[in-house]
Amino acid sequence: CIRDSLKIDEVVLLEENSKRNYWPLAKIVSLHMGRDGRCRSAMVKCRGNIYRRPTKLLHRLEIS
Repeated sequence: CIRDSLKIDEVVLLEENSKRNYWPLAKIVSLHMGRDGRCRSAMVKCRGNIYRRPTKLLHRLEIS
């Protein structure tokens, strides 16, 4: 599951209400765990600001 494999300082795409080509890049600053011990949200730095976003809105870069 992508939620369990996210790491601090990893660069991800931040899902927004636009086409995928226009989603901004964000860097994970910290991870927040739920009561069950799984990563549920993350603080991400995007465009010079820091936001708290759920992990289901974070997508790994497709680099091979």
